Amino acid sequence: MEFHSNFIKIILSHRSPSTGIRIPNKFTDKHGKELLDRVILKLPDHDVWQLHLFKSRRQIWLKNGWSEFAHHYGLRFATS
Repeated sequence: MEFHSNFIKIILSHRSPSTGIRIPNKFTDKHGKELLDRVILKLPDHDVWQLHLFKSRRQIWLKNGWSEFAHHYGLRFATS
């Protein structure tokens, strides 16, 4: 079964892009029980990335595979 949904996450910490990123509570409250341990990100450029989730109580994190994804797309905390 395929599940399609999305969320926006603003990265405020320099640690988030490389170590993992927490999925917003509003999203996990609504969809958390439907999420499996593995997710597939399908991007507008037709790239497909497979990541694993880390679940802890109410929090769900994109972890395994996230650092490669963040590096590939140059996600980082910008300093002024």
